Amino acid sequence: MACNGYYLKLADVNLDNNLASSWTASNGVISSAGETPADAGIEIYPNPVSDVLYIKSDREIISLNIYDIRGRLQMTVNGGANMCEIDIRHLVKGAYIVKVITDGGSRTEKIVKD
Repeated sequence: MACNGYYLKLADVNLDNNLASSWTASNGVISSAGETPADAGIEIYPNPVSDVLYIKSDREIISLNIYDIRGRLQMTVNGGANMCEIDIRHLVKGAYIVKVITDGGSRTEKIVKD
């Protein structure tokens, strides 16, 4: 999938996305290359989740990132196995984005923390 046209792009994921100076205008092609299909062997469960989030993959999980709904990085976990158990009790209730990176690509999914 690819989309063309102008859009705002965060200049660096480590910047505060609440500041206008952190964004730049772009007209590059947005592509989902590298994203694995939803049924490609990565499971993220349960959703909604209260305490522990489980990530299971057919391939080795290299790392995963959890972002709040505004795109601010909340956690980074190093992989090294096909299964990860992530304690997320310290996160406040709300919506989060989980990005799982494997040696075969990546998958991004929205989760809800109860």
